[in-house]
Amino acid sequence: METEKLEKIRQSVESLAKTAETLVSEADGFPAILQNTRRLKACLRMMEMALGQVTMTPGQNRLSLSRPE
Repeated sequence: METEKLEKIRQSVESLAKTAETLVSEADGFPAILQNTRRLKACLRMMEMALGQVTMTPGQNRLSLSRPE
C-alpha cells in the first residue's frame, strides 16, 4: 500500500482515538457509553497493530483503557 494512503489511515485512526478519549472523559454516569468506548478503543488498537510498526511511533499508546481521574 502506498505511503500516503497509510499516513491518511493512520491519521484517521489517531483522530478516532482522540474522540474516544473525549467520550471516556464525558461518559461519567453513563456506564454503557463507557463500556462501549472501551470496546471502540480496543478495536482502534487492533487497527493500529494491523497498520504495523512502520506507521506507528514506538511506545505510542494513547488508547488507555482506564478512566481519567
